[in-house]
Amino acid sequence: MKTQILLLTLIACNCSLAQWSTLTDAVSALYVCPGFTPNILSLDDGSSYVAGGLSDYIFVQKLDPRGYKLWPQPVQVFNTSGTENYSYTMVPDGTGGLLFVWKDYRGAYYVGDPASPANNALYMQRIDKNGNVVWQQNGIQVAPVDGGNKEATIVNDGAGGAVIMLGENDFERPESPKKEWIWLRHYGNDGTMLWNLPIDSSISSNTIYPPSGLVRMDSLIRFTKANEFQFISYNGIFVNSLKYKVTGSLVVVTDSSAYEIRNLPDETDSLGNKLYVASVVRLTSKWDSLWSTHFEIPDEADQNRGYYNIENPYVSDGNDGLFFLWSFIDKSGQKRARLQHITPQGAVWQNYGLNLSGNYGLAIFSGKNEAGIFFENGTAQKFNSDGQGVWQDSMIVLADPANAFFKVFASDNNGGLIIAFWTTAGGIFAQHTGRTGHVGLITKVKDLLSPIPQSFELYQNFPNPFNPSTTIRFSIKAYSNVKISISDILGRNVSLLVNSNMDTGVYEVNWKATNFSSGVYFYTLYINNKLVSVKKLLLTK
Repeated sequence: MKTQILLLTLIACNCSLAQWSTLTDAVSALYVCPGFTPNILSLDDGSSYVAGGLSDYIFVQKLDPRGYKLWPQPVQVFNTSGTENYSYTMVPDGTGGLLFVWKDYRGAYYVGDPASPANNALYMQRIDKNGNVVWQQNGIQVAPVDGGNKEATIVNDGAGGAVIMLGENDFERPESPKKEWIWLRHYGNDGTMLWNLPIDSSISSNTIYPPSGLVRMDSLIRFTKANEFQFISYNGIFVNSLKYKVTGSLVVVTDSSAYEIRNLPDETDSLGNKLYVASVVRLTSKWDSLWSTHFEIPDEADQNRGYYNIENPYVSDGNDGLFFLWSFIDKSGQKRARLQHITPQGAVWQNYGLNLSGNYGLAIFSGKNEAGIFFENGTAQKFNSDGQGVWQDSMIVLADPANAFFKVFASDNNGGLIIAFWTTAGGIFAQHTGRTGHVGLITKVKDLLSPIPQSFELYQNFPNPFNPSTTIRFSIKAYSNVKISISDILGRNVSLLVNSNMDTGVYEVNWKATNFSSGVYFYTLYINNKLVSVKKLLLTK
């Protein structure tokens, strides 16, 4: 097990900095920034960006792994009256910052419905990791409003620049030449266009538009053209192509490995029931196939209501394996979900995956050999690579999920999930599932002054006495199963704060005792089910 060196940054907690909320109602979540349409991007170090867009602006704020705001104020990506923008994309810039691309409808041509413009402009902006707007105010224009409706997909070049795949559908304007166009362009980290590569055009509609399939891995950029995968280098030079029918969706796991999910012809089981078949192909950084396997999805969904569309149904298991989630209403009208796991060697749990009945799974997130699922009813649960539940019970993350509108999700890359949404209180809020089965409670302490822990240790809680919440710190010297429980003076267990496998490190967990009576309580640390330490705390009300 890889040991992680812990570096400390002690941040003074005050109301202006905020932190992940331990409350589960939507309006008590962490307020992040103005906006109406939320977006999230998480980084490998556990920090995240949360953005909000409205008709003529986009704001973004950076959060550390504990939910503290790292910038004094949200950064305004652009602010141009009349933009009428609700569609924007946010991706990493490869250096810890962000790249944005958005639609701009000023000067657009309208056909019939005044709310449905037939064309638009496209703009981009770069924000560095310190919250500085790098390119010109209100962004650089990628495509003017002249012409047709435009869409774009974007990836970074690893150095702060952007490779953008730009598509234009030019059929609505009366003077239109009735063509579609696809370009591939590279912009440097200063916003200068380095090259412009025409990819394709067509004289008929719906053939190459909108652009799709743009992916960066290792030193190559891949994009989809008709039924081929095309590959180019960062200087815009064509490398090669793979000529096979593109039926799947790519899932990049690391910079040197990827999975391709492809649909195969339907089959039937021994009873004549229809089965959908998914093929999983593992690819190297050179896009060569390492192996191929497949698993079956039974035809369980109600024909009229079908499957729920999960935006990102695949996540890495942290060990070059893959988890896959699908949700549906079955033929009896029940909401259900299934979870499948594919190992780095191509083995699967079982053909039909793990059956999770009773609720839609809306989002999937990952930890080390674990997958967490956020369900429609606002709860979450985590499963290990053997299909066993990691948390003792499903955890309530949002007690009123219907009051959290336009929910978007992102794994925090540390075993938790970030949920961003709009509420009627106004603005963009964010909630964190926590990483150990308790909402937003457990955090890793980073200490420049402290060496790697050499023992399993439980520290005195602070403050003590307390009302209504207190923090308990503990250290883990080696990867172990960790439990921390609270008991009353009669020895009865009243709360389980931690129940998880954890890496080497120093951690803090918060106990909120709002619903408990004043008195003496005890907290106990168990390592691999063995008692290590017991300490006393005092709740005063």
